[in-house]
Amino acid sequence: MGSSSGDGHPNGVHKDVLTWLGNGRPQVASTSGTYTINAYEEGSANVKVLKVPRTRDSSGAVNGYYYLEYRKPSTTWSAFLSGRPDYGNGVLLHTSGATPL
Repeated sequence: MGSSSGDGHPNGVHKDVLTWLGNGRPQVASTSGTYTINAYEEGSANVKVLKVPRTRDSSGAVNGYYYLEYRKPSTTWSAFLSGRPDYGNGVLLHTSGATPL
């Protein structure tokens, strides 16, 4: 999880469960198309987490998601990233909800 020193944040699933994402920050991908995910670290109030339906219950209601998010490394991690430039270029994927059978 995160710390008060600014070294980290909970992931998008945990922020969603704790209702920390706020209005406009999570977006559900309800149709096929192109979506934009913005880094948490930029601070503006725009989409930070894309929720893609993953599982459904017997009535067809979504009961699990893939959570996609992008993190932009802060200056705290500059020394670590100097030997790993690819760590700041990608999407994080987490899952929530029921496990498919």
